[in-house]
Amino acid sequence: AVRFGFSGDYDGLMRPYTSTADFGKLNLDFYGNVGDTIYETASKFSPLATDPNVNAAQSLIDYHGKYLENLQPTTPGGFASLQTLFASQGNYTQLDNHELGNKQLINGGAPAVLAPLAGNGTNNTAYDVNKTGTFINQTVPFKTLVQAYTDYQPIKEQLVVAPGDARSNGTQQLYNSQQWGANVLYVNTDTRSYRDVRLKTTDAAGNVTTTDDTGARADNPDRTLFGKTQLAWVKQHLLDAQNNGVTWKFVAIADPIDQLGAIGSGSDNGKSWIGGYRAERNELLKYIADNGIKNVVFLSCDDHQNRINELTYLDNINDPTSIRVLPNAIAVVDGPIGATGPDAITDHSFANIKALADKLAATQTAAGVNPIGLAANFAGLRNVVREGDPNADTLRQAIDFYSPDTFNYTTFDISADGKTLNVNVQGINSYAKDTNPEPSATNPVRSILSFSLDAAVPPTLVSGTAGADDLIAGVTPGFSANNNQVFTGAGNDKVDDALVGSSGGNNRVDLGSGNDIIYIANGDSAFGGAGDDIFEASDAKDYRIAGGAGNDTIFLGTNGRAFGGDGADKFFIGTGGGNILSGGAGSDQFWIANAELPSAANTILDFQIGTDVIGIQGAKSLGISATSLKLNQVGADTTINVGSQTLAVLTGIQATSLSTSNAGQFIFG
Repeated sequence: AVRFGFSGDYDGLMRPYTSTADFGKLNLDFYGNVGDTIYETASKFSPLATDPNVNAAQSLIDYHGKYLENLQPTTPGGFASLQTLFASQGNYTQLDNHELGNKQLINGGAPAVLAPLAGNGTNNTAYDVNKTGTFINQTVPFKTLVQAYTDYQPIKEQLVVAPGDARSNGTQQLYNSQQWGANVLYVNTDTRSYRDVRLKTTDAAGNVTTTDDTGARADNPDRTLFGKTQLAWVKQHLLDAQNNGVTWKFVAIADPIDQLGAIGSGSDNGKSWIGGYRAERNELLKYIADNGIKNVVFLSCDDHQNRINELTYLDNINDPTSIRVLPNAIAVVDGPIGATGPDAITDHSFANIKALADKLAATQTAAGVNPIGLAANFAGLRNVVREGDPNADTLRQAIDFYSPDTFNYTTFDISADGKTLNVNVQGINSYAKDTNPEPSATNPVRSILSFSLDAAVPPTLVSGTAGADDLIAGVTPGFSANNNQVFTGAGNDKVDDALVGSSGGNNRVDLGSGNDIIYIANGDSAFGGAGDDIFEASDAKDYRIAGGAGNDTIFLGTNGRAFGGDGADKFFIGTGGGNILSGGAGSDQFWIANAELPSAANTILDFQIGTDVIGIQGAKSLGISATSLKLNQVGADTTINVGSQTLAVLTGIQATSLSTSNAGQFIFG
């Protein structure tokens, strides 16, 4: 069994950090300081630290003072700030913006020329991706503040060896990983030393503003937060852990990776992954999804509130409608241990905090963003407890995963067999800055919210025979319907994953040779062999289908991907939408509407003019004819429309090369 905790954000204005008063009783194996271990700003105990661009020697002295005072009491004989926290267990720590002065040095991978400038970002698009060959992380001011940090934090000092990556090579390696027991991997990252510059907007006079530019510039696929060396390192460690049977993977990142608001709205600021580094964020999350890496928990702070969220990503980075929820993964944003923000909320009543949570969730839903918290049917979720909400485990609403008014930390308990993760957010009500209260029974550390997650377990292997098998989830011995690997073998087989309903899914099914039938569940991956196979996914979503050789028939649901393979394949789209289709070799039929219109457009990647056809089943009852069906050119693609609704997108096809009256191209059934 493993027990650890994490938090961050230790502002001198809020010393002596009474939320840490119980650390000596927690019995943690380790603790993660996830950023902003000191603030460079002034409090009544010390002035603003000197800018290292102005006087590096004095800056080192001043930052040493900031680290030291965070281990000292604010009154003689009083509670010694973070001393108890550091003394209670082993500790990891992370570099974030305040250890680096919260100015340009926070962008370690940006051009060195920016280091002495005012502000903490740029409106100069030439610097969005650093191609200058010089880096802030190589400057004396940056190295001075890293020295102050490593002088006071528990750091194993070593250098990055990456000859092909000038951004990383020779820098101090502040990222590392450690396996704890059989079932826990803790990945401690560095999100400051290598990131590209923070993006700022331009005012009417052409001057840089303090407002983040979270629009299209943040989509630049070459922008990086980790740097290519660290990104590859993180991916490999997660994949190795999954392949080696390590159940839980915790990834500590100083800045949040979840999404709060609509893209470009500013709800997610420019230092966050979604607000400034979207392509790399998507690359990492899609890598986790595509490689079947399960039970991933991202840990971050910096937003000065506690929240637990699901994570979404784009299955196709060029298709904003291809939003997917990353399975078996969550983001926990924690803290602060003591910093401004929560102090602005003085009404700590459940009713007030619930109103704040409901307002945030409603705003997110209206913006098309997955709302705060975990879905009521989140896989493995149980034992939800929220202070003030006796029905938390039944309701599982936004307030049950949200605490914006407290100074807090989160503890994690992983059972010895790795099957269960218990999450507990503990803390105190916030207090006003520079009031420096001592720990008190009037504001005790208590549990604010908690829940348990059952791990997504390794897949169960279900094998068929050389004959005709009939494998039914929940009926066939060993076939639990969830997270199975099914191999049917030769013969005309039938596999029913979907019979148990929404509780099943995430299976991998290899059908082998023969004319097989499979009923698909949510998240399934199904692979046909030789033979004329039937894939029934009408009620499923987020699946993957590969037909293989033969003339296959595929009935589609929602947000799936289907590849016909060799042969004359037929695709039938029902009321679902958001599917991505590829016919493969052979003459294929794409029935893009069948008695009812789909809820969203479906994309056909490889439509072959003169070989493949588009079909409308029940065209008369739908009021669709060759004249009412419209073909529009959108960039390099053709959209097929009925009125204002797009039924399908044919990528790479010129609309002028198609004709709805050509029976060899369009069929109206």
